[in-house]
Amino acid sequence: MKEASKLFALLGTTVCVASCGMVPMTAPDGSVIFPDRSSAWLKEGTFVNVDNLRQMAPGLTKDQVYALLQEPHFNEGVIAVRVWNYIFDFRTADSNAFVSCQYQVRYDGHGRVTATYWKEPDCVRFLNPSIARSVPFVPAAQPIALDASVLFALNKSALEDLRPEDRAKFD
Repeated sequence: MKEASKLFALLGTTVCVASCGMVPMTAPDGSVIFPDRSSAWLKEGTFVNVDNLRQMAPGLTKDQVYALLQEPHFNEGVIAVRVWNYIFDFRTADSNAFVSCQYQVRYDGHGRVTATYWKEPDCVRFLNPSIARSVPFVPAAQPIALDASVLFALNKSALEDLRPEDRAKFD
C-alpha cells in the first residue's frame, strides 16, 4: 500500500509539472517576456499563412488559434496553459531572404485570446498587404513529360547528342 501511495504521489507531481504550462511573464517595466528561442522544439520556425495571422483577435478560442497557426513552437504544457509562443518566418523582397519573428498569444482562464505580442515590434509590418505585394513572385517550375524513346541517339548522352526533334521540346 505504501508503494502505491508513493507511485500516485510521483504520478501526481509529474502531471502537475507537465500540465501547469507557461504563465504570462511580464518584466518589471511592463514589457512582455519571450522564451529563449533555443528552447523551442521547432527552432527554425515556420512560414505562417499571413492571411491566417491577420485573423488573430481577442476572443478566439485555443481551437480556433490552432486551426489558424497550428501548434505552438515551444513546450508550453497541456492543461491550463495561458501562453503560446511561435517563431514565424516571413519572406522579404530580397529573393530568398527571410526574417524570423517571435510571436506570443496570451489566453484568459477560459482559453480565449486576450492579447498577442511581437518580440520585435517591426514584425507587425509583414501583416500589411502592401508589404506582402512587394515580395517578388517566383512561378513554380512546370514539369516536362518525356517518354523514354526520345532525346538521345543510342549510346549517346552529351548535350550536343540531343536529336533535333527532341531538342525542340526543351525550347
